[in-house]
Formats: sequence, structure tokens, C-alpha cells
Amino acid sequence: MRNDESLTSIFKDEIANHRDIPFMSSKIKGILATGEDGSGNTMNMNLIWMECIKAYPIRDYHAEKKPYLRITTPNKDLRFTALDIISRYNSETDQENRIETASDDTGTYYSKVAREYKIPLSGWA
Repeated sequence: MRNDESLTSIFKDEIANHRDIPFMSSKIKGILATGEDGSGNTMNMNLIWMECIKAYPIRDYHAEKKPYLRITTPNKDLRFTALDIISRYNSETDQENRIETASDDTGTYYSKVAREYKIPLSGWA
């Protein structure tokens, strides 16, 4: 189920230590499928969609694009649940095995969408 419209929630996971994407994809699926957020919510894995992409890293300069895993959810609630599960995983694991998320803003959702799609929220912008 892919939804690229307004309520699409995307976060990218940088592939660390030159691991190949299929390995990382199955690792992320395992973490999301078995984890719970702070309220005891779990992920319905049938509702999320994953794709391998190449993009420039957010931090530092890199001449070439790096592989990322883009995870798309149909709504913000599932997105927040996934981010909370990954945050809990990161707090329980050592530094080199943590998952780095690129779009983990849990603030007001319309601000995030406006920022990512360059939509002005005021008349003077």
C-alpha cells in the first residue's frame, strides 16, 4: 500500500557499515514487527512500504549518493509508532548498531509536510 499524497510519512535509514540493503531491510522489519512503543502499540507490517533509494546524506559532504531505506506509512500515527519503536531500540543497543533516522520530526505534522514539500504556511513567505 503506497501513498505519496499528503499524509505520507517517510523516514530514511542510512545504511551503516556498508551493509547491503536487503540485510538492513530485514533487520528493520524485524525490529518494527516485534517492538512496541511507549503505549504498547505495535506495527501492522502489512501497512508499511519499504523501498531502497540513493540520496545524499543530510550531514557532511559526500560526492556520491549513499543507499537508504525509505519507509512509508499511511498515516502519522503509524509513523510515530515506528519512530518510537526505533528510538527504544536505539536506547537499548550499543552505539555502532543504532539506526539513524533522517526525518524523525514528531512535532506538528502540517509543519513537517510544509517543510518537506516547500509549501508556504503564511501569506508573507
